[in-house]
Amino acid sequence: MDYNKKIQIHNFVVLKHKVDKASFIKVSTVAGDWSVSYREDNIMFLTLDMADESQYEGLYNVLVGMYGACDTVDAEFTKDLFDALNRFYDRLKAAREKVSAEDDAKALDEERIMYELKERMENGYGNDDSGGDRPQG
Repeated sequence: MDYNKKIQIHNFVVLKHKVDKASFIKVSTVAGDWSVSYREDNIMFLTLDMADESQYEGLYNVLVGMYGACDTVDAEFTKDLFDALNRFYDRLKAAREKVSAEDDAKALDEERIMYELKERMENGYGNDDSGGDRPQG
């Protein structure tokens, strides 16, 4: 999804934008009387950001459900809704690929090496024939 390009899905408008360094996707009604925003670290941000036109009808159904849920004032309904959301997020979490401690340590070590090399290059240091470091002049 491109930044600052509105996409209309039936009665909803979807807009990806930045606030400072963070990205958000705002979903609002065409009339502007309801809206919700998702920050880039939210699963709905990713869902909306990656959706293509063939998925808009399914997204419309989700958005209508969210709109209806937000406008329903009933304690039992709200509790049931949050319980369902918690079960959904638990399923997503269970399906996520686990990273082993060994793979995690390897990735961190690779990042550390790349960072150190970048720092050396930016500071103008290289190897001379003796194997030591000296500033490049």
